[in-house]
Amino acid sequence: MGFLRNVFGPSRNEIWQQFASAIGGSFTEGGFWNGGTVEAAHGQWIITLDTYTVSTGKSSITYTRIRAPWFPAAIWVTVVCAPQVPAGKSAAPSRQL
Repeated sequence: MGFLRNVFGPSRNEIWQQFASAIGGSFTEGGFWNGGTVEAAHGQWIITLDTYTVSTGKSSITYTRIRAPWFPAAIWVTVVCAPQVPAGKSAAPSRQL
């Protein structure tokens, strides 16, 4: 194992690949500007796990979200989770509907 892997552990892509395999989904690796996605089918739904970044001008915050279409009303249901917060700080997850 490499030094960085020993210090930081497995990469997000490795973890997401394992997660996709565990739930019977698929992992699509992202490019330079976007991260990868995990997609899994549940009944007629396709559930998507991905990340997106919001820039505040001086800094950027990356959020992890899980999305699923709500077909009867033709809307998307999105749940956004706050990034990991350092010890001693608190943050409530945000939700978008």
